[in-house]
Amino acid sequence: MSKVMSTEAPRHWDAETLRIHRAATVMLGYMNPAAWYRPEGLDFSRFAEETGQQGSLPRLRRGGVDVIVLSHGVETEPTGVTPATLDRPAAARTQQPVFQSGEQVRHLLRSLDGIRRVLDANASEVGLALTVADAERLNREGRTAVFLHLTGAWIGGDLAALRAYHQLGVRAIHPAIEGLRGVADAASDLAEANGLTPLGKEIVREMNRLRMVVDVSHASDKSFWDILETSEQPVVASHSNSRLLCPIPRNLSDEQVKALAQKGGVVGVHFASNFINFAFHQARRASGSMEAFAARLKELHRQYPDPYAFLARRYDPATWQDIPPPYGTREKGPELPRATVAQLCEHLDRLVEVAGIDHVGIGSDYDLGDIVHGLHRADLLPNLTAELLRRGYAETDIRKLWGLNFLRVFRKILG
Repeated sequence: MSKVMSTEAPRHWDAETLRIHRAATVMLGYMNPAAWYRPEGLDFSRFAEETGQQGSLPRLRRGGVDVIVLSHGVETEPTGVTPATLDRPAAARTQQPVFQSGEQVRHLLRSLDGIRRVLDANASEVGLALTVADAERLNREGRTAVFLHLTGAWIGGDLAALRAYHQLGVRAIHPAIEGLRGVADAASDLAEANGLTPLGKEIVREMNRLRMVVDVSHASDKSFWDILETSEQPVVASHSNSRLLCPIPRNLSDEQVKALAQKGGVVGVHFASNFINFAFHQARRASGSMEAFAARLKELHRQYPDPYAFLARRYDPATWQDIPPPYGTREKGPELPRATVAQLCEHLDRLVEVAGIDHVGIGSDYDLGDIVHGLHRADLLPNLTAELLRRGYAETDIRKLWGLNFLRVFRKILG
């Protein structure tokens, strides 16, 4: 594929790093589009604008990103998250969807329409891919390729909605997500379904039939194993790290990583400090930020019963200026130990050791708070290439990690 990376390179990257980064097909296996949350609905034009967002289209292109898996879902809020539920997430209901069940599919259809419209409005730089051949064509044209992904199988109990999402261009879904009931238990939410439900199994089988990529991210351990058993195709974990190095439920055990690799899948490393550095998780727990955040959310729900009006205030930075980080934006607060690129690569090293070099990729999960220092903007992604070179990875292996592994799975499933 042809590189879309800007030729204007910061001085701190040496020529070899830039050569290898430009030669690689850089694919982010999971990220969320920046959006303006307004009382009248979502506006995804922000994704294409030169804003402060980590993963805006201009920054992605300057960072040499060729392919992105762009995900959206039904917004949920952590109304039940407390320090205690962080320790035992499966024992309490921690997330609730902002939209009621009858509105969830409608909201997703509106969101997909908004994403498709912003892609169409910026067609000289970006385009929708339905197959890997589409992505290759878009890259040859100097455009960034986008695969659409859903954060949770929000289908309202009706497989017709799943088929409609596919017709609108969705090519990957992780069925489990915190706050979604009746499909699968999620990693950080109440365990009430004993893994994948009968509907969840139907969803996985229908995704196989439609040639959609099944993503086990956010699945509980029982749901993970149920999905692997049910799916006839390889599956991906688009944004997860090593539980051995950071023991949180959203990360994967060595046993899970090995099984996913044996099925032909790929694990994409997650850039969030909370998934990398357990000290960050502990500091967040002790900061008091979580309790203040949850109390503010309850207040907003009372003040703004309309979901879009609520989201407009929820995502207004001014709402959180008096709450300390990581949940708020108050400048004076506790210092949290944000992870480094080297610490992220410790997870990557472990995943490669367990799964093999052919089964690890780069997830990212832009835009998210407390992203690794040095990768906190997509235009800084060559920093990861530099660290991989420093750790002794060969150029052929760096190309696999940056995109060839994910593309192999997508090609097998999508064509």
